[in-house]
Amino acid sequence: MSVSLVAQEENAETENLALPSVVQEDDKAKPLESDSELVLAKQVAVLVQQGEARDALELIETRLADESNEYSIRDIERSYALVAAGFSRIRNNREAFKILSQLYDLQLQRLREEDSEVRISGTVRAIIALNARLKKLETTDNLVAEALKAVEKIAAQNDSVPLAVELADMRGVQVLRLMQEQKLDDALEILKAEKKRLEKLSNENPDDQAATTAYTRSISNLMRITKDPLERSDYFGQHQAVLKQKMNENPEEVKFAVQFLAALLFQANSLIEVDPQAAKVLVSDGEKIVADLTITNPDAVTNLQQVKAQLQSLKIRAEAQERISQMIGKPAPNLDAEFWVNDTGVESSDLEGKVVLIDFWAMWSRPCVATMPILNRWSETYAKEGLQIIGVTGRYNLEWDDEKGLPKQGAGAITAEQELEALSKFYEKTQLQFPTLVLPKGSKMPGDFAVAGIPYMVLIDKQGNLQMAKVGSDEAALQIVEDKIKELLAE
Repeated sequence: MSVSLVAQEENAETENLALPSVVQEDDKAKPLESDSELVLAKQVAVLVQQGEARDALELIETRLADESNEYSIRDIERSYALVAAGFSRIRNNREAFKILSQLYDLQLQRLREEDSEVRISGTVRAIIALNARLKKLETTDNLVAEALKAVEKIAAQNDSVPLAVELADMRGVQVLRLMQEQKLDDALEILKAEKKRLEKLSNENPDDQAATTAYTRSISNLMRITKDPLERSDYFGQHQAVLKQKMNENPEEVKFAVQFLAALLFQANSLIEVDPQAAKVLVSDGEKIVADLTITNPDAVTNLQQVKAQLQSLKIRAEAQERISQMIGKPAPNLDAEFWVNDTGVESSDLEGKVVLIDFWAMWSRPCVATMPILNRWSETYAKEGLQIIGVTGRYNLEWDDEKGLPKQGAGAITAEQELEALSKFYEKTQLQFPTLVLPKGSKMPGDFAVAGIPYMVLIDKQGNLQMAKVGSDEAALQIVEDKIKELLAE
């Protein structure tokens, strides 16, 4: 299969369940040079690119006051979105929120006037993202409900594919709010109904890419939020079967390959710990798809490189997981320290009869730093029951920035003493209560423990046998580790 990766499709599939962290200038927000309909938005884009977001807003308001009928709703929508993106880029989220609220009011009014060209779902999604930053998420429910009601009404009067897709997007937003409120069953019920509706839409419009994309996204969303691994595999199979057919029918259309890869990466990641061999097979499939992509636009190179990097990372993790599976129940490898932080050193004899948690981490890693309060809590809670936490880090040529209170890359070669000082200051700042060993250069210890990413936690039982290894700092992963700590301490 040979396909062309074009600029407007350089980003991997954006799932209905995903919320942007900021208002973004994506392909729904920025005007394209070939789009003759976008008259106002092109002028706004120039001002925003020059850092003149406030002038751009004034231009919109002036033009709409005097010549509102001269601009399409699509032109107006993109103009407001561009300005909001400009303010969000400079972290003025309150101003971005205000602008998006204006756009929302305008769109809601137009929907109620039965303007079928309005696309309000992107605005609602961006407002929710900003509300989360502004700690006002609870205020969005009425906003979502009003927009959904208006879209449902106009979609019922017009069976066009664009409106059917917009309705799917709005119900995706509704599902997001339900998930944020931990109402998973309600979210799944809506998504299952949407899957049936969008399958019918796709079957009735086999040549419409938007209909196909909406249907495959509904399957992907179900795959991503179901907790049942068998259901997840079933949805994944359905998702890939539809896309493989479309990829064969449209070998030059990259969008289907992008969606295929997005779901494949997710499924491979979910399989790594339970079936690393199956994950490796999926990665191999993904590599073949990527190898057949022909890039025609330089702007797409970065995205393709990211996909390749993700596939390579998954392969490394799957191979490491295979090694871990072979190590479970066997004596843990030895520690290897050049020097220690917060301790003079831990000997093997000190660990006899204890449950040991080894945490591979680095000062520069935000996920690692995010786990430090959890590790402290575990140390406080379980040390008296026999838990010993040992951190493991490497030499990264870091020194301490006293002004910012953060580690920074050394301008030249950093000595062991300087790095130890930086680590000691990091310890003071984070008030860590467990010792950390610093690996000598060329140490085999990470390889011996099959480290494939950080933070990486290893649990060793009272007999000195390895019982668990876990990558990641998400809440679910940390809960699994804590549950295993309790189990091993109780033995």
